[in-house]
Amino acid sequence: MDSKSSEYDYLAKIILVGNAGVGKTHILQRYDAGKLPQNKPPTIGVEFATKTVPMRDGRSVIKA
Repeated sequence: MDSKSSEYDYLAKIILVGNAGVGKTHILQRYDAGKLPQNKPPTIGVEFATKTVPMRDGRSVIKA
């Protein structure tokens, strides 16, 4: 394993697709920061976020 992949055991790549104004950025912000953004203008283009989460078994870590 290289040093980047040793930080986590599993990697999940998630893509949110939908019409403009349906709340994709709000879902992403809620998952990443734990709260909804206030008065966020529409996102034009692409938005990325990364979060590392320990699994319930206490031994594994997943990067989403």
